[in-house]
Amino acid sequence: MATIAIAKRSSVRSIRAFFYALILTVLLPAQGREQSIDIYLRDDVYTDYVAFLAGRSPLAVSDFSGKRVRRDVVDMIVAQQALRLGGFEYSFNYRVGKINFRNTRLLEQGKLLISFDTYWRADALMLSEAALSAMR
Repeated sequence: MATIAIAKRSSVRSIRAFFYALILTVLLPAQGREQSIDIYLRDDVYTDYVAFLAGRSPLAVSDFSGKRVRRDVVDMIVAQQALRLGGFEYSFNYRVGKINFRNTRLLEQGKLLISFDTYWRADALMLSEAALSAMR
C-alpha cells in the first residue's frame, strides 16, 4: 500500500510539473518581453501567503509548517521554486480580488501564463487543450 501511495504522490507531482511546463512553453511567447507576469488570485490566498512568508523569499522556504499555511500557499511557493530551478527569471505581479472562475477562463483563452491553484488531471488536460486551441 505504501508503494501505491508513493506512486500516486509522484504522479500528482509529475502532472503538476508537466502542466507548469506546458503553460510556460505555450504561453510565455504570448507574454512578450515583459519583466513581470500577472497572476490572478483570491484575496484570502494572498493574505495567507504574505502572512506565512513573513518577509521571507518564497525561494528560501523549506519548512511548510506554521500558521496560515494551506494547500494554496504551498502550491504558490513550490511552483515559484520549480520555475526558478528551471531558469524562469520573471517576477510576478499579483492581481488580488474576489476571483472565482476567472483564472480558468483566462487559462482557456491563453491569457494567463500560470495558475497557482491546483487542478485535477482531467481539468488540467481540458485546460491545456483549450489553451492550445486559443493559440492556433
